[in-house]
Amino acid sequence: MNTHVRSCENKSYNPLSRKIENMKEKLLNTLIVVLCCFNGVSMAAIPDFTASFTNAFERLDSETYTGGGGTPVSTYGITTLEGEYQAAGLTLTNTGASAVTYNIAINDPGATTFNFDIRRQVFVNTYYPDLGDIADALTLLPKTGSNWQVTIPANGVVKLSIESQIPLGASGLNQTTVDIYNAAVPAVTEQLSLDFNVLAPPAPDRSLYQYNAFVYPWLNVGQSNATEVASDLAAHGATMMEFPTMPTVFFWPSGDIDVIDYTTLDARLASYGPSVDRFMLFWESQYTQFNVTGGGTLTPHSPQWNNAFQNVVSAWLTHAASLGYGTDRFAILPYDEPSSSSFGTAPDQDITDFQNVSTLAKAANPNLDVLLTLTDYAGITDVNAMLPYVDIVQAISPYRTATLAGQPAGYNPRDNYYSTIFPALDAWRDSTGGDIWTYRISGGKSDNVLISHLAYPILAFAEGATGAGHWAYNVASGSTWDEPLLSTLDFSLIYDGTESHPLNLLYNVTGENVVPSIRWQALRAGLQNARILAFLKENKSLYNATNQTEIQDIFDEAVAMADDFKNSAWSNGPYSYWRHIDDYLDAGGLITFEYLADYSNRLRLLYEDVVINGDFNADGDIDGDDFLRWQRNFGMGGATIADGDANGDGFVDDNDLLIWETNFGSSGALVNQAAAISAVPEPSALSLVLLGCICLSLLLCHYGTLDRVCAVKRAYAVERARTDR
Repeated sequence: MNTHVRSCENKSYNPLSRKIENMKEKLLNTLIVVLCCFNGVSMAAIPDFTASFTNAFERLDSETYTGGGGTPVSTYGITTLEGEYQAAGLTLTNTGASAVTYNIAINDPGATTFNFDIRRQVFVNTYYPDLGDIADALTLLPKTGSNWQVTIPANGVVKLSIESQIPLGASGLNQTTVDIYNAAVPAVTEQLSLDFNVLAPPAPDRSLYQYNAFVYPWLNVGQSNATEVASDLAAHGATMMEFPTMPTVFFWPSGDIDVIDYTTLDARLASYGPSVDRFMLFWESQYTQFNVTGGGTLTPHSPQWNNAFQNVVSAWLTHAASLGYGTDRFAILPYDEPSSSSFGTAPDQDITDFQNVSTLAKAANPNLDVLLTLTDYAGITDVNAMLPYVDIVQAISPYRTATLAGQPAGYNPRDNYYSTIFPALDAWRDSTGGDIWTYRISGGKSDNVLISHLAYPILAFAEGATGAGHWAYNVASGSTWDEPLLSTLDFSLIYDGTESHPLNLLYNVTGENVVPSIRWQALRAGLQNARILAFLKENKSLYNATNQTEIQDIFDEAVAMADDFKNSAWSNGPYSYWRHIDDYLDAGGLITFEYLADYSNRLRLLYEDVVINGDFNADGDIDGDDFLRWQRNFGMGGATIADGDANGDGFVDDNDLLIWETNFGSSGALVNQAAAISAVPEPSALSLVLLGCICLSLLLCHYGTLDRVCAVKRAYAVERARTDR
């Protein structure tokens, strides 16, 4: 049931701020939910069975029940923006002596259709013998009609993830019920409550915070199911992907093109082009294969080779433009992770080669961005030599602390990154307008979810990055489902659903071709957070002083998380050590799943508070001056709040006028009250009831009687009906 608007008696009123209205609505709904819990809703009814909500991205430790488990959580709430992907974990425990099949039904909220998927955590083996099998693959549960089915073994535990992309047009508190019953005894049902509090502004555009997916399009599903992979990349917020194959070309000895064939690249562009914003050309592996008509190859970096390289880049960009893909859709990575062999010889031939190819790419088309993947093997001399040639620096994250080959004794790459290299990057960005992104080398199935995926985009933002990436999306040396002990470490974020591997055949019964890992789903949630942070950073100066302070506070929290990670003993170990996330948590690490969930909720409430207010001139109140600014810019596209765009959708239109109208007369402090109250951490049920009663009483005393509350609700319903027509 959508409870954003409730019916009230027909009484007159004076309009109040929508912020105050929403705050009252949230308090009333909170009281209703709590009272329902006291009245017995969502109490367990199935013998030998427990269902409990959990964080979707926490891995299940074992599928064998070992006792304990704590008090079941039967009500779970998610604060979200329309268009975002959200997930709730659901752990099901069968303490009986035989396996049981359960049906799961999710009742739609009502006013707006929510589409749900339910996935199961599947255990796979890992490269490292100290970990053994680990929960990582997320396969879809089969669905018959409106019900999903899952079988839980005797004395067993299964963890599910209930996922939904929040539909456009959803708003307010959308309450769903999750009904679970034994297929053999359908009359006995356990009911849980899953609530989505959909805030007013739309999710920020993905271009605000980039994600570069290092994809091998010729490998496994990248080749066999390219269109599905493209859709998967888009759904997870990827804005760039690796495009690693040159056209098939034969040159004359001079380096001029004789014959060129774009067939392979055209097919990939047709598959990936509609879903991915940009493509990173990476042709390094083919530099020694510039074939000459009649036999032989051109010598890399010879004058003839230089001519050939410039010609093929120019030819490809011209051809792509004829297909509707301009140069702005491409960037080029001349060499991957270039560095001198030692600090003593820097900058050596590797750096010179990077400079040469970068220069040739710019000569082919000055608008083609050059990207540098910056390794922690490279020192400041290499960095300073390469920066004048690039537009985007994607630095490895995190830098290691141990001295690496070619570096002087006692050199700490991480310390030097923060003290020397990043300040140079920051100065370069300020002077050229370049971009600083980061990337991580995935540890495969055993890589930790919390830091390396869920928190990673936030940590990168806190350290000044405007983009992220992982090597690699689909790179596996054997089966994506198998990682034999100390044999074939893979780096893939997804599983190939077309394989005949026993685990795929057993659990991927829906035949999904691209099966996500927990890490891949968690990364998407982290990117959504980073894009809100990036929006707030870009627009911070447009808001009033109170808002700016609140924004800075949320930024400072992100910085505190980044500092806690980089200074922890856990993060100072080797890459292979980072799979032991419990060591970080046991040492009192700040970043936990619970903390990130709370931070995510508060971030969205702040985003709503600063975006939806109508204070276009940021003077702290909403008045006629703001209306005049909206009026002057009516119809503008590419707008900001300073232009009159109150809802953050980039346009100045009637929707923004409605927001200004409903908040007219409010001060910045009044507008901020709703988020302040909504952001209070969740107390116990009894405390929540008392707090709700006190706050509601204060609101009614200060802003009017219950009649006025009803009037505001009714007015909002009228406005909604008018704007929905």
